[in-house]
Amino acid sequence: MKKNKMSRFTILILGIVTLSLNACKDSKKEFEITAKIPGMYNGLIVELINDEDGNNSLMAIDTVENESFVLHGSVKEPVAAKLVITNRALIPEDASYEQQFETTTSLWVENVKMQYKAAHLDSIPLSYVYLSSPLYKEANVSVDGGKGEEMFTAFRNQLRPYEIDYSEKSMRYYSWDEKSEVSKENLYNDLHNAHQSLLAAYKSFIEQKGGSVSLFIMSKFLDAEYSFSQEDLAIWRKVAGVVEGDSIRVSEIKKKLDEMAPYTTGTPFQDIDVLTGKGKKLRLSDFMEEEKFLFVDVWASWCMPCLAAVPTVKQLHSKYNSKVKFVNLSIDKDEKQWRKALEKEDMEWPQLLRDTATMDQLEKAYHLMSVPTFILVDKSGTIRHVGHDPGSLDIIFSKTIK
Repeated sequence: MKKNKMSRFTILILGIVTLSLNACKDSKKEFEITAKIPGMYNGLIVELINDEDGNNSLMAIDTVENESFVLHGSVKEPVAAKLVITNRALIPEDASYEQQFETTTSLWVENVKMQYKAAHLDSIPLSYVYLSSPLYKEANVSVDGGKGEEMFTAFRNQLRPYEIDYSEKSMRYYSWDEKSEVSKENLYNDLHNAHQSLLAAYKSFIEQKGGSVSLFIMSKFLDAEYSFSQEDLAIWRKVAGVVEGDSIRVSEIKKKLDEMAPYTTGTPFQDIDVLTGKGKKLRLSDFMEEEKFLFVDVWASWCMPCLAAVPTVKQLHSKYNSKVKFVNLSIDKDEKQWRKALEKEDMEWPQLLRDTATMDQLEKAYHLMSVPTFILVDKSGTIRHVGHDPGSLDIIFSKTIK
């Protein structure tokens, strides 16, 4: 009898342990992405890659078998990712471009079951298409599962026409040559209008939809200095303030919003210390002249794009020097190399060197991330343009300087 009692007790304990283990297993949150797509052949590799961590880290991987794949894993909070299908494992390392096959699909991953759908492997947009864009075939793929993915799909559907328009006009503008029947200014106007429409569409989605997807979109544009107003940032703070279940992204966005606050449209000119060629310390404001715009070309002698922009800036100087004060500000550390470049380039407007002790001041004042950076300040001391493309300067000058 005692032995039977012990057996029943043991069975009871084992039952409780089993139930507990099953409960733990059921409570473990995972994502599962499945697909069965005609035309997918055995040996294709399918990878789910984090598109937000900056390292393109691998989240899950599987090999296609019987036109199917399954991806498993878990995320702490929602993640924008890309699903890549490639024949990398089936071709030699030195395979030609024609032998390579890779598709990329953006999706929103949460710990839910998801289904990746396409009519055929050939209908999925390739990662790279010469003189074309994957955007044209993006709608051929759908992903079902999760409220986040539903919102992400709505975002892609709403923005795709604007992105295609901007992509097409970018290609026309940057491929322009002097033999073209259309003027470069007209192409720039088309590109500028397409860009403004695209930004407006992004802003509209952020403000109307909200949620983690809106925060993700914000993060893509908050590095675009002098593109948004203080009013935009205030609205976005409200959007971020009501998002739940995505604390990491909320924290990062709020930090970015604070960082970008000094670099909004209508921001006044920021003064900084500079050095002349003779080592005299001055302020950048010392070069501002009444009734003139100020143009600052931040460059370096070792920067090939900076040197390539010199002829353009020379043409602008010849055309606008009566209305604009031109200044070059180098971030060179090697003064000898800087002087050598000055001799070669022969720029006849003031040439300044950043003050070693106040380099942080320059970076902070204009959110300087790369060179060349072109800064245009109007007569009232308001920043009118900050950019990196010398090809658009002539048109920007013609529109801004009256």
